[in-house]
Amino acid sequence: MELPHWLELGPGQSLIVHLRLQPRASKNEMIWVDADSTHLRVRVTAPPVDDAANAALVKFLAVFFEIKKSAIRIKSGLRSRNKTIEVSTLTPPRLMGILKAKVG
Repeated sequence: MELPHWLELGPGQSLIVHLRLQPRASKNEMIWVDADSTHLRVRVTAPPVDDAANAALVKFLAVFFEIKKSAIRIKSGLRSRNKTIEVSTLTPPRLMGILKAKVG
């Protein structure tokens, strides 16, 4: 399976997801992007204040991908809209299947 540009294999069985976060959105949602995009796009309603948007992102991703919050770690970009996320419990086919079923 060829991975999209925003997804790569991490250490062990983890996945590295590059995403662009939009805080203060009207609703929490995942935006479908094609394989040529460099970032998966996510919108959350929380403001980028006191780590609220990061916490909302982790919670949203856990619910969206039906995994535990503890399986998600923000590796870089805590103060940026561009983030690198490590997910320890998903395989690429499962992640892509969930995205296609729920978003596109």
